[in-house]
Amino acid sequence: MKHTGVAASVLWKSLHSVLSSANHEVWSGFEVRVAALLADIVAANESRRAAIVGAGGGVVLDWLLESVALSGGGNYGTQAESARALAYLIADPNVSEAVLGRRHAIPNLLRFIFFAQPHQSKKQHPRRSSFDISDPSKGRSMLVAAIMDIVTSNCDNVDKIKLKPMLSGTAAMRDIAAALEVIEEGGMHMDEPPGSSQDDDDGTGLKGIGMEVLGGTSIVGLSTSNRSMELDESKVTHNSSSFNKLNNTSSVNTTVIPGLWDDLHSQHVAVAFAAWALENWAMASDVNRSHIQELDFNGHAVMSALIAPERSVKFHGSLVAQLLLKDENLPMNDFVSDWSSTLLTTVSQASKADDISLTRVALSAFLLSLERCPGAQRVVMEKGLHLMRETAKRTMNHKSVQESLAKGLESLCSGDMRLSLEEGQKWSCILLPWVFREISSDAIRSSAITILSRICEDYGPSSIPISQGWLAIMLSDILKSRKLSLKGSAQPRDKVKTQIDQANVLSGTQSVNQLASAVVNLAVNGDSFALEDFLTLEPFINTYKNLKKGNIPKVNALDSALATLKAIKAMTEICSDDLFSQKKIIDYGIIPLLRRFLLSDDYEKLSAIEAYDAQVISFVLQTNLTQWSGSSLPLQEVSSMLLEKLIAARIGDRPVVFVTHSMGGLVVKQMLHQASAENRGNLVKNSVGVDMSIGTSWNI
Repeated sequence: MKHTGVAASVLWKSLHSVLSSANHEVWSGFEVRVAALLADIVAANESRRAAIVGAGGGVVLDWLLESVALSGGGNYGTQAESARALAYLIADPNVSEAVLGRRHAIPNLLRFIFFAQPHQSKKQHPRRSSFDISDPSKGRSMLVAAIMDIVTSNCDNVDKIKLKPMLSGTAAMRDIAAALEVIEEGGMHMDEPPGSSQDDDDGTGLKGIGMEVLGGTSIVGLSTSNRSMELDESKVTHNSSSFNKLNNTSSVNTTVIPGLWDDLHSQHVAVAFAAWALENWAMASDVNRSHIQELDFNGHAVMSALIAPERSVKFHGSLVAQLLLKDENLPMNDFVSDWSSTLLTTVSQASKADDISLTRVALSAFLLSLERCPGAQRVVMEKGLHLMRETAKRTMNHKSVQESLAKGLESLCSGDMRLSLEEGQKWSCILLPWVFREISSDAIRSSAITILSRICEDYGPSSIPISQGWLAIMLSDILKSRKLSLKGSAQPRDKVKTQIDQANVLSGTQSVNQLASAVVNLAVNGDSFALEDFLTLEPFINTYKNLKKGNIPKVNALDSALATLKAIKAMTEICSDDLFSQKKIIDYGIIPLLRRFLLSDDYEKLSAIEAYDAQVISFVLQTNLTQWSGSSLPLQEVSSMLLEKLIAARIGDRPVVFVTHSMGGLVVKQMLHQASAENRGNLVKNSVGVDMSIGTSWNI
């Protein structure tokens, strides 16, 4: 290893000597052969790769990186052989960190990626030397494949994301700026244009004005001149834009398969690599994160990564956002709410595609945005709850996603904001399974109970179907456990005790059926649209399916309250001497639920809601009426006048009870007769009764 490093240093010194004295033809040929020799050396084994990386304090490695970028005006043969050498080095996990962590390595590789696009022209490159011995396309394809292997590794498994970043914790601001520029603009400016007008690049080569440092090194100004590299969209290949990793390589496998990524346009590779680099820099140190925040002060670059169509860019962009949001030393700006909305959209789309890795990464960043930005919370409450709900339904079997969603929803409901009644009803079909599913963690269950309690507290009688449903599912679950316990008990039991237990189970079954019917009836008598999914849960689904739309039974507060009391009584009898069941119902939230039933006045309010909004309307009449007609104020005229006033006041639109005294009863009787004869509105139909008092009360 030592001899290899010394030899490489000597080679570089010889190359430096030739470059300073030889003509262009000799210079090009010698340069190509040195690069080819280095490529052959690093292809041999691990120790030689380590020697080349350390040779001359990294000077050989720097030359290879500059050669692939053509930053020194090198030729394409040298670029190809240097690319071949770097491909082997980057593919070796033992030295890849040292290679990628070199100062300016990332910008040089980004330049290489843009130059590595296969050329469409059939003309020969003017810089092709007669000494060239390499196949340019092979080396370039190998390096692109090695880079993409790095970019896509671990994108399919969040748990395997390396905690140790591969890049330096003290990255140059120019390097970070270059990556940000590629992500946001899809191209980059060059300090030194790699060639002259003779370059055969079909007009799509890099044309740059350079990156300028403004005011010392405190900030890098990024130019948005039209002279930056622009893409010819007609040449963009979209077939592989998902950037999925094709082969899992072992930790010591340095095999590089050229051509794997040749169908990708250079922009796709460059943006993905830049996003990966930005993630690793952000992970490496708080200094790097501060620089990223300073350079991307408006959040546009990170947003560009979040909305990118390529999966790997979204993945690394979400990690960048997560790392920046997690750093409490960084100030949060208004653009975080935009990040939050985009991250939630990514969560929804990824879960729809069953891409759990991307779902988890984006969801983690989304939760941090809610913690750091009150504006993000408001936006989600107004426009994003349906996306969270859809994601929860799709990922019921993924505990980590469910736990994050439960935590996020709890945080949204814990402050001054509230779920609307409709949202609470829609979420009930998710919250209740979170409480009762066996795979639910304690965190999921705790969040669900907190949210359900908040909904019941906020909406009182309107939330009775939810609180009753909570109790019904709890009793049903306990009954199942109790039945299994009684059936599977091998020990001899007291006969009387067994009969009591069986009677309790039978009573509990009847109670849960009665309560389920009360829940369904109460729900369908109200606005049942938001509770449709809730009613498909057990034990409501059978009652709901068998319900005839034209014959929906009425339910009143008394029936609903009695069903609840019977269910509580049955629960008490079943759990009275069963510690296991007692523990289960405590875990299921029986304490806050009982507190709600016992200390609130939900059923009293429900009863009040069922009662009509009664009004007392009085009419004063003259009491000297002695005949039907002919007097100064005939009874028929008084009745007719009263009828007109009542109809004008829409008194007959709701049930009416007339309370009269003496001759007033005759007036009402005449009025109702006239209304019936003339078919005047609904007054007669809605007249529930007339209470007439003449000395003693009597009813009509």
